[in-house]
Amino acid sequence: MPIIGSGDQRNEPTAILAAVLNSAVDWMDRGLPLEILKIVIKEGNPTADLIATFDQFAARGRLNAKVLQTAAADQQAANAKFDVFISYSHSDQGIARAAVDSLKKSNPNLVVFIDKAGLREGSQWLMGLARSLDASSRVMTLYSKEYWSSTYCQLEFQAAFVRQMKIKKPVLFPVFLSNAEIPTMFELLQYNDCRVNDHKKLAAACDRLANELGRRAGGQE
Repeated sequence: MPIIGSGDQRNEPTAILAAVLNSAVDWMDRGLPLEILKIVIKEGNPTADLIATFDQFAARGRLNAKVLQTAAADQQAANAKFDVFISYSHSDQGIARAAVDSLKKSNPNLVVFIDKAGLREGSQWLMGLARSLDASSRVMTLYSKEYWSSTYCQLEFQAAFVRQMKIKKPVLFPVFLSNAEIPTMFELLQYNDCRVNDHKKLAAACDRLANELGRRAGGQE
């Protein structure tokens, strides 16, 4: 739409088009569910110049966002250091340990990260946590009232959510431990209902995740 009146505003239509295309693809890269961008050109605008600008933009690879995202996701999976990152409130430490035990019981080969046990002594805690989060194939988030009131839990969740939107592949594996108010934006994410702190349901959820990761490792995705 900005291109329609760009000439009237004494702006170069080709510059406006380039800005619109860059912004649109950047937002799609960040997860905006935008599949079609309609460009309207006012009669009398230099159509040939605008088409040339579009072609130059495409030639630079900016319109191959989905291809690049898929390649990035595959590379990230290949570089994964951990199979599962456990994101939990320390008030739920007991059941978080139970989740680790269940995952390992279902698949002893899984590499599971849980903080304090996974970080080396003397490392910068927050940076180590961030790197471990990025190096994990899946992030199991243990929902509880305390989880959603914890700043660090929120940061872990948001980081995993952004990565999931960016690579277009599942990262989050939410587990609902106890009743909690979830931000509306995230209510539609599919979760495993293990309320209230039901260890049998948690073990079943861990078994599903372990089997899923086992299939991926075996090339049966």
